[in-house]
Amino acid sequence: MTDKILLVEDESVEAIDIRRALEKMGYEVVYIASRGEEAVEKISELQPDLILMDIMIKGDISGIDVATEIKDMGIPVIFLTAHSDESTLAKAKVTEPYGYIIKPYDVTELRHAIELAIYKNRMEKKLKTNAEFTNAIIEASNDFMFLIDPSGVILMVNDATSRRFNITPDEMIGKHLSLFLPENIFQNRWEHMEEAIKTREVVEFEDERDKKYFHHRIFPLVEEGEVQKLAVFVREITERKSYERELIRNSLHLKKAQELGHMGSWDWDIATGVLNCSEELYRIFGVDETFQPTFENIDALTHPDDREMCIQKREELFRSGGKCEYEFRILRSDGEIRHLKQSIQVLFEINTKSVVAFGIMQDVTEIEKSKIALVQSEQKYRDIFENAIEGIYQTTQEGKIINANPAFARVFGFSSPEELIENVQDIQKDLYAHPEDRDEFKRRLETEGEVKDFEVKFFQLDGTQAWLLVNAKAVKDGKDHIKYYEGMVVDITRLKEAEKAVTESEEKYRSVIEQSYNGVVLSNEEGKIIEWNRSMEEITGLAENEVHGKYLSTIILQSLPPMFKSHLASHLKEDLSRIYRDQEVPPSFKKLEYSFQRPDGQERFVEALNFPIKSGGKFFMCTLIRDISRQKIAEEMTQDHLQKLIILNKIVNIANNAQNIYDLFKGVLNSTLHLLGFESGSIYLLDENKEFAELEYYENLPEEFLEKVEKLEVAREPYSSIYLEGKAFYNYLKVRPVLKEFGFKAVAVVPFFSAQKVIGSIHVVSREKNSISSLEMDILETIGMETGTVIVKMYSEAAIRDSLAEKEVLLKEIHHRVKNNMQIISSLLNLQLQHVQEEEASNVLIESQGRVKTMAMIHEKLYQSPDLTRIRFRDYIQKLAYDILYTYGVKAGSIELEMDIDNIELGMETSIPCGLIINELVTNSVKYAFPEGKGTIIIQFKGQDELQLIIKDDGIGLPREIDLEHTETLGLQLVLNLVKQLNGELTINRSQGTEYIIKFKELQYSKRF
Repeated sequence: MTDKILLVEDESVEAIDIRRALEKMGYEVVYIASRGEEAVEKISELQPDLILMDIMIKGDISGIDVATEIKDMGIPVIFLTAHSDESTLAKAKVTEPYGYIIKPYDVTELRHAIELAIYKNRMEKKLKTNAEFTNAIIEASNDFMFLIDPSGVILMVNDATSRRFNITPDEMIGKHLSLFLPENIFQNRWEHMEEAIKTREVVEFEDERDKKYFHHRIFPLVEEGEVQKLAVFVREITERKSYERELIRNSLHLKKAQELGHMGSWDWDIATGVLNCSEELYRIFGVDETFQPTFENIDALTHPDDREMCIQKREELFRSGGKCEYEFRILRSDGEIRHLKQSIQVLFEINTKSVVAFGIMQDVTEIEKSKIALVQSEQKYRDIFENAIEGIYQTTQEGKIINANPAFARVFGFSSPEELIENVQDIQKDLYAHPEDRDEFKRRLETEGEVKDFEVKFFQLDGTQAWLLVNAKAVKDGKDHIKYYEGMVVDITRLKEAEKAVTESEEKYRSVIEQSYNGVVLSNEEGKIIEWNRSMEEITGLAENEVHGKYLSTIILQSLPPMFKSHLASHLKEDLSRIYRDQEVPPSFKKLEYSFQRPDGQERFVEALNFPIKSGGKFFMCTLIRDISRQKIAEEMTQDHLQKLIILNKIVNIANNAQNIYDLFKGVLNSTLHLLGFESGSIYLLDENKEFAELEYYENLPEEFLEKVEKLEVAREPYSSIYLEGKAFYNYLKVRPVLKEFGFKAVAVVPFFSAQKVIGSIHVVSREKNSISSLEMDILETIGMETGTVIVKMYSEAAIRDSLAEKEVLLKEIHHRVKNNMQIISSLLNLQLQHVQEEEASNVLIESQGRVKTMAMIHEKLYQSPDLTRIRFRDYIQKLAYDILYTYGVKAGSIELEMDIDNIELGMETSIPCGLIINELVTNSVKYAFPEGKGTIIIQFKGQDELQLIIKDDGIGLPREIDLEHTETLGLQLVLNLVKQLNGELTINRSQGTEYIIKFKELQYSKRF
């Protein structure tokens, strides 16, 4: 019985060609439909055995729509189309076609696809019958059997399972498995199901419920390389098992907190000689626990160029005490150089004369990299400006161009600035696509003095339009009158494509441990004060002009509280006199602690460190005064600042890693609420006109409250202060007391900034907190700055992706149409060939058809390539060579192909002539080189900058009388012309068969318009 095929094709020439090919294969074409609606009607009426259908056809519905409508009829569908892009293929897959053949099609490939489709359809019908039999067995079983998808949704249950839960199968199907099991049991079973999904192997386990024991067997059903379903079989095994260990709930251990701050600490006591290092230091040094922490071993890790400096600073501190901070490098065992910042403080115990040293090392490698990247970035853009790649111009207020550089002229299609100035009399009328844009441009310049990132559409010389990014400022004279405008224009598309993240954020955080400011006093050999810094003024309340030139002992006695004066007065002058006389500070005087009274009556407890300085042969004593009370406060605040660093680091990471704007809002708001201890919050963004701030995202806010704050009018207070002036509110309840009725106790509103402009705001609310600390205010303002930048960047990147996707679709459509038209030409030649009797005319048509296919394959490969401009020539040559053998009916084993082809990619400029050369020479060998029908054709294509193509056969060879320069054969004439087109060199070797050696370089694309 002949199989019936219904053909759906709107190109009549192709339809006739395909119909004849199908009839030659022995199939009956029962109907040819050209429109989708017609195809649906005739398929229902004729019930063919198979449908061969194009995707893009006439009518309101496509081939994919037709396949969707008839899917339930069980008739196999094969798509025969010129569309090979991923998106079309993805849509076609939904209809579950039996084949997908790309035009130009191969007759053998089409025959095999049809045979397989018809066979597969018949087998599926048999499988359906077997499946019905299997289902009957499952339903009759007493074991519990059910089918779920990888997410846990039930797809099928047998009667035994539904009876176990005392509900019908319909009540279970479509619902999640967790709804029918206690949570702990579900979690246990789900872990095994996840294991089956992960390993793609059968998983078996046993468990107990309601004092009954069950054996579970989970079968993963794999389709297309992924687990699509899980078949679960459960059998009660209570009789076989009498005892079972109780289920042990696996306790989840908290993950070790990520090390933040990249800082490690150490301490050393001269009495014990033991150097203790924190675990983080081991990580910074890149060593394991076997590393012995000694100064010698740490010095060995120090970079050779920094080692002497580090040792000198450390030993100087151990001798004289005090503290210092410096940066150095280490050379880790893996060869990596890391930059460290170290703060050391050495304390001398007067009574025990012991020395205790403390140090903190911070890995600042990333900060150093940021600085280097910033310097490189500044140098790069300085070079760009100096080379005047961007368009730079000056215009009058009226729009007359005063001056412009060549790049500015080229932006608008002019060959020189002179040509531009001569032809453009009014920039607003001649160049602006929308003249009203310049009115806005002028208004901003006149009111703000400058315009940044102004996007505007311009006309180019050829009439096309281009989007430009303009930055400009108004240049004024001494009377504040505008003289002219000057600025810079950049093609937005090219700039955004060239942009790379070359700049890192500047250092935004303060040091984790704030160092207190020490008072410094310098006295000369007479004991008179010659230096008194600002910190001393703050600590003592005494200005420098009040103490300069006075004896240090006098100032100290005046500042001591009355209760201490009698005790110290008798010894102080004597001790100080001895110091200046002996020019040496005794150990008992190197470190002093005492109470210090300011003129305003405030009493502070201070620490004084005294050490000698000799300079220019003169003696000086330096006294460092440290307010210990203030230091203690600073130490208590260290934890707050570390907390700030952790919070900001987490939130900034969440913002930078967000995949879309919704994830950004959700991540930033939830992290801010969680880390700062707020319960509710929201995020607003300004609309395009900056008239309203619109609610974009919120958490845990009551509906009755949201109804009142969906849109905030910017012109009204307090919103004008927030969105127009960029102010943050931390006492928001005073401004909006109505919020108290919702139970809010603490409310903060902080603007989002980008390029110093407000783009939105973040609102955080608490019903528990009564106030907002200064640390929380600082964190919120930093979040506002960082998140605003990420929001603008994310919107900009989305615009770029949309633009690139649109251009890629257009280019794919061009290749598709060219390839489709070449298929029509090939079909016309094929139809004509069937009406030609003369062998010579028939050969001409076959050769022409081969040349058309050669060029069509170029467009097919370009259509499938990632960048749409270059093709992989190895795949192309292989397919082209075997297609030629097939076209001339070469039997398998008669003419062998040997190919040695490098992984070479070529653009279309070179691919078409190169492909035609290969087609002509291989065709020539197949037709004339082997009279006895046996031989070998060798194709070699190698090289990088200079390419070499060799086509060689071991046939009878090219006749000696043929002169290539004056040949009359079209094929060889075409080869010579194509070699010239490639600017190549052709050499022929006729010693053994015929060998063509062609050397050439890839042609570079040149604009034709």
